[in-house]
Amino acid sequence: MLARLSTRAPPGLRRRGARGLACMSVNVDYGTLKTSKEDLWKTFQQVGKVWDIQIIESKLSGRVFKRAVVRFYDGEYQSGDMADSIPVLPPPTTAETRNVQKMVTDAVSRIDRTTLNGASLRVYAPRDNRPTQLHEWYEDVQALSCSKSRSQHTALFPINPFLKPPRNDDDDYRQGFLTGFKLGLKDGYKKLS
Repeated sequence: MLARLSTRAPPGLRRRGARGLACMSVNVDYGTLKTSKEDLWKTFQQVGKVWDIQIIESKLSGRVFKRAVVRFYDGEYQSGDMADSIPVLPPPTTAETRNVQKMVTDAVSRIDRTTLNGASLRVYAPRDNRPTQLHEWYEDVQALSCSKSRSQHTALFPINPFLKPPRNDDDDYRQGFLTGFKLGLKDGYKKLS
């Protein structure tokens, strides 16, 4: 079974690390399109280690909702340059978990209701917010060599070899089939009569 679980890194990617990091997130309503991801990064970097900021936008229209998810992390990677080895993920330590919880409470208490670019920030933790492990498995060697400086984690690929790709319920094929089905096209083709 272990042989089945071990996967080889695709060419051009190398193994970055062999452990998970403690991770927690907060939701942010930032109220104006003048606020950029860099502005949010500078604001939340004052509270703790920011892994990334995901701007929420509509999947259909691409419209930005003026909301974001900020992920905090704590912990350090162990070196993991062996592409053939099975990823080993010891859980984050209790100190790392405590640190990341403190970052979230500090973000909510210190940044909530402050003003950024003329609009009030609303910062709140999700309802079932618990520390999780953040897995960043491989990094793109070519992108790293091309980039001059890498202050943020932009060149990382969150590839988990154990994870099956998520099934997207609103993909094009399914939507096209359902639309055709509603229009009377059964089994993907129209019967001629």
